[in-house]
Amino acid sequence: MFLKKTAAVLLAAMTILGSTSGALSASAISADANVKNPVCINSLSFRKLSNRKIRIYWSGVKDDRVKFYYVQRAELGSSSWKTIGRIRSDGNRSNGKNYFTDLLKTQAHRRYAYRVKVKVADPENYYPAVGKAYLASNVKVCIDPGHFLKVNPGTYGYTEAEAVLLTGLQLRESLKRSGIDVYMTRTDENISVGDEYNQDNGDQLFARGYIAGAKKCDLFISLHSNANSDGANDCDTLDQPKYINKVLVFVNKAAYKESSRATRKAANYIGRYVTLANKAHGIYCSGWYTSSKPQVYTDDELFIEYNDSIKQKGKLIYRKWGSDDYYAVLRGAAYAGVPGMLVEHGYHTYPGYCSTFMDDSELAADYAKAETDAMLKYLF
Repeated sequence: MFLKKTAAVLLAAMTILGSTSGALSASAISADANVKNPVCINSLSFRKLSNRKIRIYWSGVKDDRVKFYYVQRAELGSSSWKTIGRIRSDGNRSNGKNYFTDLLKTQAHRRYAYRVKVKVADPENYYPAVGKAYLASNVKVCIDPGHFLKVNPGTYGYTEAEAVLLTGLQLRESLKRSGIDVYMTRTDENISVGDEYNQDNGDQLFARGYIAGAKKCDLFISLHSNANSDGANDCDTLDQPKYINKVLVFVNKAAYKESSRATRKAANYIGRYVTLANKAHGIYCSGWYTSSKPQVYTDDELFIEYNDSIKQKGKLIYRKWGSDDYYAVLRGAAYAGVPGMLVEHGYHTYPGYCSTFMDDSELAADYAKAETDAMLKYLF
């Protein structure tokens, strides 16, 4: 009797609400049928093809929902968007990537914001939404994380090769977010540029710089940490004092002779900003000597004396070997016609540098930001 009464109460309640379970399902289906789903493009990538061509890519997985893609461009800081291209969708979502090539009116360095809007193929079920904007430019940087494997160990588990690879990968991401295309000579512990594999000989070092030209790069940057002479300053080689720790940035012949001086200015600011990063992380020495005119060294003994000196500010340097660059990687870039620089972020012969890099996860990221900010300041 109790069960029959309970069932009757439930049935009455459902009648008052005007529905049964079947009626509820029908109502839900009817409501869902009136909801339109947005279609937008929220992930773009890009590649510099030449000084006048920037290619914008996006996925084709929404091709079946799109009739047309409209590629739009805006000046940095502007809210005014210009449609520069229209691409008809083939309706096939399995065809991979779509792309559009923006043909610029100038070969000068330019950086823009890009986005892709859509016209939907089925307006009854979908509506176009505004996608995310991304930065892109006609500038490409070759990043060369120096050495390979675990070359040049310091203390506390630090090795130069591993540290600069981490910095290089961080720099790649920072530059890409800022709209600068990137080629890296290595992305893991190995290097196989040229005909050599995992070598620090002259041929492979030269090839690491020279490939920047083949990859149509506008700038070459080789990342390193420094070492001074064995037993300098009456100290053990890997136990040098804090005051040895200065930032040195070397420019190559192409940068030294560059009429715009853009690379030299960027290199100077890289030295300044990296020095400030070291200061923020407690491995600061005596600052950065600010000058866009590099100190020229043609005598090894003079440079080595400076390199070993304590309490000396870091500075911009053009180090020559006869009429060419002293460093083979910079020489290779110069022969390819690419302005280049080599950055010594600090001294791994100073134990404090090694321990800080190994313990402070933000240091490599701060180096990447410093170098990106300097490039943005003077490459555009």
